[in-house]
Amino acid sequence: MVLTVSKAEDILFDILVFLASLIFILNITNNEERITSVFYVTFVLVLALYLLNCKRYFQLLDILAVVIVMLAMISVAVNYLLSDGAASFDYFKKVLIFSTTILFMIICTKIPISRFSVNYLIWTFTLLSVFCLVYYYLNRSSLYSGLNLLYFNLENPNFAGLFFAVFSMSQFAFAMRKTFLAQRILHIALGVFCVYLVFQTQARNAEISLILYAVVSVLMLLVFFFKKKDVAIPKWLGVFTAVFPIAFALLYVSLVSNSFFQSLFSFFSGIGKGLDARESIWRFAFENVKAHPVFGAYYQISDGTGMSQMHNTHVDIVASYGIPVLIIVCCYLYLLIVNGKRYTNIMPFMCMLAFMFSITLGMGEAALFSGGQGLYVFVSSFLLLSREEFT
Repeated sequence: MVLTVSKAEDILFDILVFLASLIFILNITNNEERITSVFYVTFVLVLALYLLNCKRYFQLLDILAVVIVMLAMISVAVNYLLSDGAASFDYFKKVLIFSTTILFMIICTKIPISRFSVNYLIWTFTLLSVFCLVYYYLNRSSLYSGLNLLYFNLENPNFAGLFFAVFSMSQFAFAMRKTFLAQRILHIALGVFCVYLVFQTQARNAEISLILYAVVSVLMLLVFFFKKKDVAIPKWLGVFTAVFPIAFALLYVSLVSNSFFQSLFSFFSGIGKGLDARESIWRFAFENVKAHPVFGAYYQISDGTGMSQMHNTHVDIVASYGIPVLIIVCCYLYLLIVNGKRYTNIMPFMCMLAFMFSITLGMGEAALFSGGQGLYVFVSSFLLLSREEFT
């Protein structure tokens, strides 16, 4: 058998999905010492995939992706050169994760992938959801720091909520696939269970994103049902999604001290989670943005370690790499979402919605772009599954 470029991409993609799943399972089962080496392999695989993909064709989104990566690298280098810190791999680790995520997103928009790999991806999501179900009933006492919050041995409940939200949206999307009724019922049941897990974590960003996903999905399903025609992602919804995390953070910092705001959104506070939990973090980030608007404050916000996380994807990006990088990232996300495609099948459209509301998850956690331990693989895969030819 001749190993063509397309076949090589196919194999590398399947391996990458497997490794992301392995990282998730190892994390939950307390095998952290084995995760690091597996995680570094994913960097190499994504770079290899991107180079193979660019060999076929290069487009506008590729230009934006390369510009984002280059500007981020330059920002980190400038921060380092202006500091007196010692060089280390850990210092550059976060920007490598950020760059890998950006590149993998565009890979998923154009990689020629086989139907086997698509089915493999769908069942990977499904089996991981089943794994969460089994693990939950075997380890109900796995709570966070003595609080009544589920976290599955992950870093914290918010981080666990990200995965559960992504898995739940995947299952609801797969339930729209034209397949056996029993399989569709399985997807719905797993989706509902993952939603239950999200509420067990009390991750407010995940809860809000799932509510938004549910409302928009119902409205769009009604359009499909009554109009019986192809549907495109509205441009305003693309803009909303691309800028939502930074808009949310700015609004939050502006209003969190307001008594009316506190009473109106008091239901967002919970055990160990005050309504003002993110205020000091985001104010610190915005102060550093004011001081370093062009190249960001990658060194300053991490005390020279490079290991910082501003608990919001867009706040983390602008604080780490500067305003220009954030602006281009927002444009990049918008173009990934509003790509001129008109959907004639429900499942691909639901997968695009799942990608969009995975982006809104970034309102309270920056893990997607800065250390999500394989989360970017699952989120970006929605872009692949949203492509009409795979239904």
